Amino acid sequence: NAGSGGLKISAALTASTTATVGGTLTTSAAFAPSAGTITMNNGSVIATSGSVPTFRNLTIADGASVSGSSGNFTIASGSTFTVGSGGVFTPYFLGTITSTGATITGAGKIFVNLGTGTAKTLDGQYGTATKTLTNLTVEYGSAGINGISNHSYSNLILTQLAGMTQGSTFTVNGTLTVNSTFNAQSSSTVTMNNGSSLVVGGSATFY
Repeated sequence: NAGSGGLKISAALTASTTATVGGTLTTSAAFAPSAGTITMNNGSVIATSGSVPTFRNLTIADGASVSGSSGNFTIASGSTFTVGSGGVFTPYFLGTITSTGATITGAGKIFVNLGTGTAKTLDGQYGTATKTLTNLTVEYGSAGINGISNHSYSNLILTQLAGMTQGSTFTVNGTLTVNSTFNAQSSSTVTMNNGSSLVVGGSATFY
């Protein structure tokens, strides 16, 4: 348990592993624990290289700001990636998360900032996990974003969408905040449910 320090995985590890990391979590060897939870504290960083690590359960602690600095990672099927209340996760901008059969949930915020590939969206970066967004804020924060994944969002923030070329159909139940230029394609359908609100700090065009 690293607590406020870092954790380095330099040899293959498949045993049940529960740890709290306050520094940099570095994986350069196969990391696929059979059970357990890795909790990332405020200011911690996920840095992966070589073999893509597979987390059994990954938690961003309440109020923690956590980022990725390199590589990709996997959330195992049947496992959960949780962003605690007030927590923020910013992935590596060239990294993706494989999450087939997993769940992404929480009460914090996740950024979408993928700068590579053809699907620069929430699903393109965070995979096919079940995404429980009831209390989770999603912020699209990369100029390369080219579409908004079709989900029912609680709070959705659009900060940079200069490269958006795809039609986007989605629903907002809380607040849709537009901090950039959002030009919905003619094939787009944006649904604002009862009690939701629209805040435009940039400009927004809907069809």
